[in-house]
Amino acid sequence: MRAGAQADAGVGPAAALLPAVQRGDAKLLGWIADELGAGQSTVTFTSGQIAKDRPALVRRFLAAFAKGGATWDSGFLDAKGKRKNQPNADELIGIVAKTLDESPAVVARGIGYFDPRNRIVLSDVQDVLDWYQEQGMIKNHMDAAALIDKRFAIYTP
Repeated sequence: MRAGAQADAGVGPAAALLPAVQRGDAKLLGWIADELGAGQSTVTFTSGQIAKDRPALVRRFLAAFAKGGATWDSGFLDAKGKRKNQPNADELIGIVAKTLDESPAVVARGIGYFDPRNRIVLSDVQDVLDWYQEQGMIKNHMDAAALIDKRFAIYTP
């Protein structure tokens, strides 16, 4: 994240936001997991028009995204799915650091998890939506299940 524009608040990945916090360009208000627990808090969106007009593109993107997530997790999870750096961890951190134009140390502090099957946990997404409504950040109730295009998503309740 580069300073310059102005925003009142935002949510983003630690690797992208921590440098701005360290420079004093942003203030860390808290971690979303502290408020909502360790569940899923992010999903991938596309427009309804793209989903309707270009379903093959959406499927290819989701397959590539899942493959990238599985590759990422291979660097940071052991055979039992526990957090442990693997031999390719430094290489993966280096790729992300270069892409974000950040130091590997910053990226290493914000290692995220990507479900290897790209599944959506509806109850976790609903918890986030409900929390946003409770905070007055959205006016009306939003149903997580209604946001999911069942032609593409793998989801659990």
